[in-house]
Amino acid sequence: MIQYVYGTYGRRHAALVATVISYQQRLAIRDVARALGHDAGQADSWIQQLGRGPLPTPEQAAADGIEVPELVLELAGELQAAPRHLGIHPGGMVITDRPVSEVVPVERAAMTDRTVVQWDKDDCAACR
Repeated sequence: MIQYVYGTYGRRHAALVATVISYQQRLAIRDVARALGHDAGQADSWIQQLGRGPLPTPEQAAADGIEVPELVLELAGELQAAPRHLGIHPGGMVITDRPVSEVVPVERAAMTDRTVVQWDKDDCAACR
């Protein structure tokens, strides 16, 4: 399907739709730990202590005997659900009557000769 659309309309008039990848608990802890200069093994240890589910507050973690630095928990908590990066929606494409870049912001995809719009499916649907 993707090849057909690109073959028919060309890269200038067709693009893949993005999906927004948001921070979840484990990735938030890992990225915050790295940004603060902590070892990756230490971050993995903290992630194991925390288990699954929502991040505890620093107070809850201390009460439960979880040994994660307060700053790591605070910053990771602020990151949860925040956008981290764009992915490609598995079924979304945009086709335009003029160059896509005149309609919506675009970026090159990792795949050769592919373009991704910097909007997710909801943004694209609202643009009708």
